[in-house]
Amino acid sequence: MTDSSTTTDAPIAFGVDRLTVTSPGSGPYGDPLLVLASLPESLHPVSSDADLVGLRGTVGWTRVAQGALDSGARGVVVVAPEPVDRDALVALADRSSAPVVLDSPWVHNPAVSAAAEHFRRLTGPSALVEARVELPLASDLFQAALDQLSLLRAAIGPVVALRYLRLDGRGYDALGTLADGTTVSLAAILTGGLPAAATVRLVRPTEAVEVHLPAPDTATPGQAIVSGPDGAVLQVTKYESAHRAAWRRVRELVLTGGRSDDARGFADDLDLLSAAVRTATP
Repeated sequence: MTDSSTTTDAPIAFGVDRLTVTSPGSGPYGDPLLVLASLPESLHPVSSDADLVGLRGTVGWTRVAQGALDSGARGVVVVAPEPVDRDALVALADRSSAPVVLDSPWVHNPAVSAAAEHFRRLTGPSALVEARVELPLASDLFQAALDQLSLLRAAIGPVVALRYLRLDGRGYDALGTLADGTTVSLAAILTGGLPAAATVRLVRPTEAVEVHLPAPDTATPGQAIVSGPDGAVLQVTKYESAHRAAWRRVRELVLTGGRSDDARGFADDLDLLSAAVRTATP
């Protein structure tokens, strides 16, 4: 396998397009913003009236995010978003011209963006996508599946049909379909013997793409591997955490006038998953 190695970000000139950041205090929505220490030339913490707001995605986070935008925030990052009311998600997506970036655990790992083009090139009825997560024993399986759907949306595209084959206290197995007919196999395993990790693999008769993502709270980089008749190539990825990449994304969206569809995609995934759970049999 060829190794294209790992790269780091080019430095940004100090003071150029530096945005201010705050968080809603020390309550349930407060985020310590520790990531800002690694982005001193891009983001600067302040106590209030900031360009960007970071908050924890605990119950009711859509209300807090909307309040931040109504107060003048130019962008919001929601860390580890939990399920919320769908109407509130749609309202947030429709009312705001400012980007709301959902920092789900796996989505912003640089290995995902490194593999995305290759994944999308190979999808179709003759392809099979396998998605798997290993998580601690006490993990919430609904949240696990929601995060897995967010990962698939970012890496390949949205899952448009989903049904559980197994859903119990040890994990789940499910089958899904992408819009172009690609079959998706989803699995979660709760274990005390393995570190948290996520894998997405697409296989065709002569080609494959695989992305492996370690636990988001580790410094270990993800890997994206593309295989074909001539062998396997380890793709170039940035050496940074998914959380840091999410903050760089919202900054770029604000500075370029871009928008984020994260809230609407989250709402669609929540609808799909809720329907699948209602029809699941033990």
